[in-house]
Amino acid sequence: MVGRQYEYQEGKKKKAKFLDFSNYNIRVYNSEGSLVKEINTQINGKWLVTTKVIQVPHRDIIISAFYSNSKRGNEINGILVQRINPRTGEVLGTSSKEINTSLITKLEDDDDDDGDDESRKERKERKRLEKIQNEEDGFSKYMIFRSFVYSPDSGVVILAEKYHHYEYAQTTTTGGGGFGGGMSSTRTTWYQVYECGDLMMTKVNSNGEISWFHILPKQQREVIQSGSSSAYGSGLSFTAGNNFFDATAFNMPFYAGFGVLSGNKTATIIFNDSKKNQNTLELGQRVKMMSYFRKSQCYGVDLDLVTGKYTRNILFSNDDVPTAMPRLASGIGKDLYIVGKEDRMLGKSKIA
Repeated sequence: MVGRQYEYQEGKKKKAKFLDFSNYNIRVYNSEGSLVKEINTQINGKWLVTTKVIQVPHRDIIISAFYSNSKRGNEINGILVQRINPRTGEVLGTSSKEINTSLITKLEDDDDDDGDDESRKERKERKRLEKIQNEEDGFSKYMIFRSFVYSPDSGVVILAEKYHHYEYAQTTTTGGGGFGGGMSSTRTTWYQVYECGDLMMTKVNSNGEISWFHILPKQQREVIQSGSSSAYGSGLSFTAGNNFFDATAFNMPFYAGFGVLSGNKTATIIFNDSKKNQNTLELGQRVKMMSYFRKSQCYGVDLDLVTGKYTRNILFSNDDVPTAMPRLASGIGKDLYIVGKEDRMLGKSKIA
């Protein structure tokens, strides 16, 4: 039995309290329902920021966590992995690796005019949203676990990415400018912003030790209009939401993030990215922001589950087909099924 244990912490306001995740409570029972062992998952001197537990039949329990060296810290200082025998409750190994600020990707500030109208719009939107992004505490420091792949040498490969989701509203007012100005109107539009950043790949061997640790730079930003409202000087008001794939009702984002196809010796990581990032493989290389996904390429990164070596290849261009949604892909046997979607201002959306 695996449970999450919480503790009450003091809030910012006087007498305000909230529940904060403390540690996992893992108990092993026999077939008669008697407690065999209770496993202590607390880590001395570390505070868990993001955690995930996975158990596959006939395999070990894997606990992964990003930790901070300070309580309620705004940055992640390392990763910790623990393997547990589900039958005996024995901790097979605990390993950790420090993560420092050198792992933060530098964005390419592309101010050159390449004649692409959409690039100029994208650049204006990026700079406006970065102001909002900078007001979020520890935005670029949070990472979440996405996928676990077992390797043929009894190890496990952990895939994670930087991720942040926030919402903002934009209000515009027109009309009502004095004599003959007409009736004034105010329109407010709400947007959902999804930031999917660097891809982390790490291997934990059968002894619980971290064999290799890689960061593949990427920076995807998906902005989706989730609704709008209009108010007029006469007192009339209207509120509208998206009729197709509403942001508040569906699993989002669509085009950002990545999907995984697991094989016997390799795993293929699939995601949309800019054409300028074709040769971006490791830290230290600048990465182009990807936000206009209709002009992206769909890439496949072939990762060797034993050695950690990987290569990057173009699978297809999203210019020619409805834009792929790799994060929502489904692996069935040796095949990965991906849906593509293209929204149109006039007419029906196109699905492939």
